[in-house]
Amino acid sequence: LTCGNTGKLNRVANAVNAATPNSEGSGWMCMGGSADFTLQTLVAGGSGIITGLGNIVPRACVKVYDLYAAGKVEEAQSLQAVVARGDWGVIAGGVAGTKSALQAHYGYGGFARRPLGRPTKEEDERWRDMTAEVVEAEEGIADKY
Repeated sequence: LTCGNTGKLNRVANAVNAATPNSEGSGWMCMGGSADFTLQTLVAGGSGIITGLGNIVPRACVKVYDLYAAGKVEEAQSLQAVVARGDWGVIAGGVAGTKSALQAHYGYGGFARRPLGRPTKEEDERWRDMTAEVVEAEEGIADKY
């Protein structure tokens, strides 16, 4: 649900007995659509998230989930705040902002395909800056695979 309506997510998750971090439920998945409400999705009975930010900081996105699943809610909240701030750069920039942030932080990503336009230098800087904190957090999270 990309609308961010956790009330609706709760109703849908409950109606289908969605899988959660600690229960297989019916096997159906009810996913939040942005990393900025990962924790809220899980608390509301959702299964996880589908997010563009995972292209930039996959370990940070997974870590919020893992912390919640382990019952470490305060740690999950702390990281969720960082993830949410970084996700705003992806939400505000869309595909072009995501690719710009990838390019700025990791040296790949390039430009979005047409009909999407190329970002200006100012937009590139804005999206790099908006995702810098969460990229720094990502660098401190060990790869679990």
